[in-house]
Amino acid sequence: KVDANSAGPAVQLIQTPLLDGFTQINTIAPPNVIYDLKWSPTSTLSCNDCPDPIADPAPTTTYTLTYLYGNDCLDTTSITIKEVPSKDITIANVILLGSNGGNGTFYVKMPDGVIAQVKRMSIYDRWGNLVFNAKNVPADDPSVGWNGLYNSQLVNPGVFVYFIELQIEGKSKQDIFKGDLTVIR
Repeated sequence: KVDANSAGPAVQLIQTPLLDGFTQINTIAPPNVIYDLKWSPTSTLSCNDCPDPIADPAPTTTYTLTYLYGNDCLDTTSITIKEVPSKDITIANVILLGSNGGNGTFYVKMPDGVIAQVKRMSIYDRWGNLVFNAKNVPADDPSVGWNGLYNSQLVNPGVFVYFIELQIEGKSKQDIFKGDLTVIR
């Protein structure tokens, strides 16, 4: 018998991106404590009554797991799987050399609450020379971006080309960004 004032079992939902673009949802709970599982919504899940379904969600979907424990006590928990559209990520197209303001460094600016890692950021001059390279650094951090230095000297104003591989937390596939960056003084 379960005391009406006691809390239910600790149940946690975690997500793991899969290589095929889907997301595995895992239910973490004490063994043999919860039963009669029901997921909602079910249209983008691989099953509606298993502990670890595979999700193929729309851009942002909150999945709710309803379950029983103890003497048929009902409880729920939820997890939100969010896809960050590329249009919400800011990558500057101009930096001002020597500026202490917001546009003196080239870096990836993420929407509020979204965590990402720059797997690779490469910047090339117009002759194809690599002038900046960063790997496995946090996004949204100007201190790991490019400040216009090459061989400890400020580059001459001009147009540069960038290539960025970005891994957004909770997303299975990396996003690729490439384009032009104008450097001015």
